[in-house]
Amino acid sequence: MRVGWIYPRDNRCGIALYGRRYTEALAKLIDVFSLDASEAVSPGSRESVRKCDLVHVQYEPAHFVRGGRDLYRALRARIPRPLIVTLHEVYHEFPGVFPRSAIRGRGPVRWLRERLYDLRHPVHTRYRKHVHARFGAQRIVVHYPYQKGIVVDQGIPSGMVEIIPHPTVTPPARNPVPRERPDRRPLHFGCTGFINANYDYELLFNTLQAIEKPWRFTWIGGIRREEDRVLLERIEQVVRARQWEDKFSVTGWVPDGEQMDRLADIDVYLALFVNRSTSGSLLMA
Repeated sequence: MRVGWIYPRDNRCGIALYGRRYTEALAKLIDVFSLDASEAVSPGSRESVRKCDLVHVQYEPAHFVRGGRDLYRALRARIPRPLIVTLHEVYHEFPGVFPRSAIRGRGPVRWLRERLYDLRHPVHTRYRKHVHARFGAQRIVVHYPYQKGIVVDQGIPSGMVEIIPHPTVTPPARNPVPRERPDRRPLHFGCTGFINANYDYELLFNTLQAIEKPWRFTWIGGIRREEDRVLLERIEQVVRARQWEDKFSVTGWVPDGEQMDRLADIDVYLALFVNRSTSGSLLMA
């Protein structure tokens, strides 16, 4: 059996890590052909996809909208085989933007407002259309029962949706440290992920400010998009203003093995998510 596995293979993100670990494990059992999401609609990939008995897509809306083009729709048209789609992030309404369901007005006024909203939010618009089309899939995979409830509410038949928990098997730390904290060692707080607007930084700063015992904090990660650099600079400004330079650090992106080493050295993991329906790094911690 040959399975085609389409995901953001070359991106430094949790979905890419998930995909790599799954395909590495499956390759010991079956023939797995992995393909980056951005390459999946290229002419050269068509024949490779056709040779698969089953195709699996790790769907994340932003990975399938490029320059206004709906790559997922183009991809689906090229897949003649049974298709399984995994949804990692599932929400009733997309976080961080005005909810479409809150648009008010009557008749043509509301219609116009909805069309303008759709034009201004192409990623969200494509996602809604794919949900309406059931992603053209035979099965939809989510990680939790509440996520299944959301997609069923959005119109996908319950019988199509399978719940497969997020895998948590991770490589051990190469340099494990004792879990017992020495009395004289500062309490080590930490979190993981790319710095972006989906974390509550005020909560982080206020929490650290309120700690009376010696502490240090490590953010295992950095920025992935250049537009988030302003946010990183703002964090650095707060750190300097509070004179935390000697105990607050941001590592930048680190490979899997180093991430596990650093997680093993943390005493308290801080989950600072503003909006998140699942997190591989949190499960690893």
